[in-house]
Amino acid sequence: MKRKSIAFRKRVIAIVSLAVLTVAGTCSLVLLGVIGVTTEKEMPAAKYRCVSEISYTPILNEGAYYNAENIEFGDYFIASYVDKLRLDCNYIFDSDNATDIEGNYSITATLLGVYSNTTVWKKEYVLDAREFTGNTIDKAFILRLSNYRNFIDEMNNETG
Repeated sequence: MKRKSIAFRKRVIAIVSLAVLTVAGTCSLVLLGVIGVTTEKEMPAAKYRCVSEISYTPILNEGAYYNAENIEFGDYFIASYVDKLRLDCNYIFDSDNATDIEGNYSITATLLGVYSNTTVWKKEYVLDAREFTGNTIDKAFILRLSNYRNFIDEMNNETG
């Protein structure tokens, strides 16, 4: 039996032609929509707006100058007379897509040690953290300042 041999040049032309036909066929199937190319696009589940209001009212120690009735919001006062702060934290969420918003929140107090406009130490205290459902969060609580003052006194004693 005699074997037929195809010339090298004819083999290359045949392989290239077959590849061009395969690519052209695949492209036409994609363009006609027979074969789909999946693309992923991230879409936000919902957009929301948040209005937050945090206000405080100092609760003062009785002293020579101050009593509980003579200080108003925005007035100046001597910090050493403040025993506690009443904090009122109000958050209102508004969304186009969702009727109720679910999530977690955390209210944190932060003490900073600052020297020459540089923070040299930082301590955080979590005041409240929990899950919520709904469009509003109203949280009011009393913050006793003695714990924070004790920490600051310790830092002053240790660092000089």
